[in-house]
Amino acid sequence: MNLFFAVLIFIASVGGGLFGYDTGVVSGAMIQIKSDDSDVDGMNLSSLWQETVVSVTTIGAALGSALCAKLNDSRGRKFVSLLSAAIFVGACILMGLSPNLTFLIIGRGWVGIAVGFAATTVPMYIAEVAPPESRGKLVTVNNVSIVGGQVFASLVACTLDVSKTPSGWRYMLGAGAIPGAIMFIGFLFLPESPRWLVSKGRVEDARACLTKIRNDDDDIDSELKELIQSLAEERSNFSLRDLWNDKVVMRALFVGCNLQLLQQLTGINTLMYYSASILQSSDDSNSNLPPWDHKNVLATCLSGAVSFAQMVGCIIGMFLIDKYGRRTLTLSSLAGVIFFLIALGAVFVGESNQTMASIAMCAYLLSFGIGMAAIPWVFNSEIYPLYARATCISVATTVNWCSSFAISFTFLTLSEAISTNRDKPKDHPDGAFWLYALFGIIGFVYLYKYMPETKGLTLEEITHLFERESDKETLPLLSEKNDAIVQQSE
Repeated sequence: MNLFFAVLIFIASVGGGLFGYDTGVVSGAMIQIKSDDSDVDGMNLSSLWQETVVSVTTIGAALGSALCAKLNDSRGRKFVSLLSAAIFVGACILMGLSPNLTFLIIGRGWVGIAVGFAATTVPMYIAEVAPPESRGKLVTVNNVSIVGGQVFASLVACTLDVSKTPSGWRYMLGAGAIPGAIMFIGFLFLPESPRWLVSKGRVEDARACLTKIRNDDDDIDSELKELIQSLAEERSNFSLRDLWNDKVVMRALFVGCNLQLLQQLTGINTLMYYSASILQSSDDSNSNLPPWDHKNVLATCLSGAVSFAQMVGCIIGMFLIDKYGRRTLTLSSLAGVIFFLIALGAVFVGESNQTMASIAMCAYLLSFGIGMAAIPWVFNSEIYPLYARATCISVATTVNWCSSFAISFTFLTLSEAISTNRDKPKDHPDGAFWLYALFGIIGFVYLYKYMPETKGLTLEEITHLFERESDKETLPLLSEKNDAIVQQSE
């Protein structure tokens, strides 16, 4: 890996950090925002309004994911990444300065759009610039940066709580503008994806890009030829309407969407968005204490340790993914997630214990980080042919965010409704965690049967995994545009 390529991966992964920071910071900020304490400028929010503030970001992210497919195809991965960073900076400033709940919700919505752009585009960009033998590891770097953003956000929230900074939640939310600005400035100096350049007939620009990001002894001409050949066999201007007529892509998309759906149905964003509140509820005496009470400050700071456990899992997964493969790592990770969701629910039966809750949450997130955190993004960045990649990744990412909205918007209400403790259902979310474990069991059976292995294959080879004998009768026709690209390469 040459120096320029290492810098490219770092800057691109800051996009994951934006996603992670927003996920992590709202957990600590919510303890202050939901209170009626004037020292922290609290807004006295009910459970419904807490769910709204948290989940409106996922609505924005779903919208951003749906909108950016055409932008990725028409303007390129670099443009969408720059747009994402610019929106994120503006939205963070708006949240930090918001005079009331309405402006806070608007800012959260715009942050979601920026996160949707980044979550869709950055893994695709990294997958398209990475060499096949290290593609899984490099896309996983993006996921490590997501969790790194969560850990950093938790540390910021802990620091502001310990120091009893007035209106600390405003600084927590506003500070997200810093990584957004870093991403924007960095992407100004990065090249466009070589695959996107080839798709637009800019073969020499693609060659220049590959020359810059590959080592001197890499066979750039062979890689470029393979790119051109794969594009020549594929259709251009692929749209959602075309999905229904392409059985191979539909098979891949169904598996990819179900993997994204399962990631959310196993409850990851409830533990990230509400980790401080969950830890607060695990000590029954915390619920009515002021935000700066040492027990609530401890809950906020412990959420940082919980986030760090997922980061450790992601780093472990980064080194295992290209050795053991996507399928094996996913199933192993999911088995651990199911087990520790059951254990976490058991912690809240009877008298709950904050220490045991912290341990169970850390074990859950460690297991989740090893496979389920990154592989839905890695897998979706690999399994689609170039002509359908932007559209399909946009659809799969939209599924992820819509399911994230459903989970995050219902967690507080659901945990009260199906709690086994009817005296204090708000402080005993055991039933919700057991429901997420049930979703995990169903998903495990599905993935065991239908998820193929993609380790070590080129992006072009992976698309053949979803082909059947009956598909060979309907090969896609070459477009005039692709003919021109092939002639240019000769």
